[in-house]
Parts: sequence; structure tokens; C-alpha cells
Amino acid sequence: MKEVVGCPFDNCPFTSRIKKTYTAHMSRQHRDQGIEYLSKDVVVPGTDAGMSSTCESESEQQQLDTGTDVEDNDESCSVWASGESDMDMYMVVERELCRLFLKMHVLLHVPQYAIDEIISGINHVHLLSTTILNEHIRKVFLECHIDTAVVDRVTECVTNEYPFHKLTHRESKTDCGPFSTKKLRDSYVKSSLPYVKPVEYEFGYSECGKYCKFVYVPILHSIQEQLKQADILEKVMHITQSTDGMYRSFLDGYAYRKHSHRDSMHLHISLYTDEWETVNPLGTSRKLHKVSAFYWTFTNLEQKYSSVLHVTQLACMARHIDVKEFGLEKYLHPLLGDLSFLETSGVYIEALGDSVRGSVTAVIADNLSAHSLGGFNESFGPHVAYPCQ
Repeated sequence: MKEVVGCPFDNCPFTSRIKKTYTAHMSRQHRDQGIEYLSKDVVVPGTDAGMSSTCESESEQQQLDTGTDVEDNDESCSVWASGESDMDMYMVVERELCRLFLKMHVLLHVPQYAIDEIISGINHVHLLSTTILNEHIRKVFLECHIDTAVVDRVTECVTNEYPFHKLTHRESKTDCGPFSTKKLRDSYVKSSLPYVKPVEYEFGYSECGKYCKFVYVPILHSIQEQLKQADILEKVMHITQSTDGMYRSFLDGYAYRKHSHRDSMHLHISLYTDEWETVNPLGTSRKLHKVSAFYWTFTNLEQKYSSVLHVTQLACMARHIDVKEFGLEKYLHPLLGDLSFLETSGVYIEALGDSVRGSVTAVIADNLSAHSLGGFNESFGPHVAYPCQ
């Protein structure tokens, strides 16, 4: 297990065993603080240059080993890392804008056609402001005694190179930004952001001769992609039990305490299943388009995340009538296979450099779904006797 490293700055209680979390904390909290704020325990006395002298000595050694010029490698003397992988600033802006559009659609439920209208409106206002921008640039040039002959070129450059306009403009089918249409945005998300592609499985042919399928999102790949994010990994691996004897989560229960000593690094997963109508449940199409779905989430997250929709991940989905005809065993076969592998072998976590095993802590369902999973009769009244089918 990796050792816990504390923050070297005075009066900062932060600790972490994950490199990305540690460097991200340094970048966000102590970017502008110098060596005078470091704890006395980490400063070597008798050195005038402090951290910079150490950096210089390391650079000199690198120069001797590789034969490179230290002056051309200023980044080698950077004290703190950003916590993010090195990338061009334009790429950072591009990804953040992509995340904004994704958040608008997924979390805020803004339709794609509305996002297209918002983009078009913002770009229209941006182009209308060109005259105002030109006047302000000309005024600044005159105050700074700069030749105003290049004002138009500067204005054109600022207008066309503005990141939002450059990434979302749509002049023609061939001249358009990567976020100008829904199709282009979806393509960018799948290629540039963490994305786990759903896998289509076959049920077979139904009694009426219809070819039936269902979709499964590989849970092992989903876990790996999520735990690449330092903040999620820190929350999932940070397990705190009650010390006053109160029951606050499953961590305080007898079952967890009985098995927790076996593996200190363990993933805990909750499954949730439900059936829902994609159309009006009171209309004439009732039950024709009913969907059966399984979802999962990390059980040991903070309580404020336990019922948040965007934290819940899809595992598998199929038409309810197909599940009834072909059975849960065939429907859940890929999911149960991955969960069995997670229990016995574990999944490799890149940030930890090791494989971590996991278990299903709970299966959550309403009465109807719970009866279906348990093999009980799904037709019951107020006095439930749980007869088997």
C-alpha cells in the first residue's frame, strides 16, 4: 500500500496517498506561495537559494547525463505540478467548452436543438460587436503611440480566433467548428473524453419471430475510467467508520465489520434495478415500450452523492417483454460475469498501480423488481405471502 504524504506547507492538514490528488492540491491551494511558507521540517537550513538551488542542481545533473541545455528547459524547474496531464492551453479550453455543452444537455436537460440556437445567438452577437472592438483597439493603440494601420487586422484576428467562435462557427458544411452541430459534439465527446462504449448482446428470436437484443455497458471499464479522476478516486477509497457507535452508513453495520479486515483496499458497489415506461403509462401503448434497466454506483461515497442522478451509472438495458421471455439469467450474464471477475481478481487502477477487488454491497429495487429478482410471484396484494412462481 502506498504511504500517506502530508502537505509541506505550514498549517495545511491535507494528506493523500494518490499522486494526482496531491499535485492538484498543490496547484490549487499553494500555487502562489513561496518557500517562506514551507514547514520548517522540510526546509534544509543553510541554503540561500532553497528550492531553486535544488532544482538547479537537478538540472545540472540532467545536463551532464543527457547533454541538453538547461536554459532551454525552464519547465524542469517548476516547483509544483498542475495535477493534469500536460496539454496545450487551446486543448484545455476546447475540452472545457465540450464539458459545458455536455453538462447543459445531460445535467440541465437542455435539448440539443436549444444548444444549437444558443450557439448561433452568441456567435451572432459576437460578430455584431466587431465594430465596438475595433474602436476600443484603435483607442488603445493611439494612447500607446502604436501605428493604427494594423487595427483592422488585429480586430479580425481577435474576432476569428476567439475560442468560442472558432470552435462553434458554421459558415458551410466544410468550414465549421468541432462543436457547431450535435453530430460533431457527440463525435468529439467519444474521441476526447472518457467514454465507455455500450456493447450489444443478442437475446435471439422471440416466439413471434422478432430478433431481440439488449445493451450492456462494461462495468469494469466504467470503474477504470471513473477512478482515473483523482477526486473520485479519493472519495471512493476514503472510508470512514463511525466512532461513537451510531449507524450512519453500511460501514457501521455488522456485515461490513465482519469482512472489512480481509482487504483494506476494496470497492463497494450498489446495484439498482427498475422497470419504467418510455411513453405515457396510462395510454394505449402501456407495457409495449416498457424498459428494464440495471444501474450501479459506488456505495461508499458521501451521503450527498447517494441519490444524485449524474453519479448513477447505467449497467444494462433491455425491453421488459424480452427480459420476461428470455429470462434474467441470459440478460444479466455479462454483468454477473464482470462482477465475479471483480470479486475474485479485481480491476487494475492506474493511479494506484495495483488491482483492487470489489463486491456488491446491496441490490436496491422496488417490490415488483425485488420479487422478479428473487423468483417470487409478481402479482401480490396488500398481504404479501411471497409465494414462489
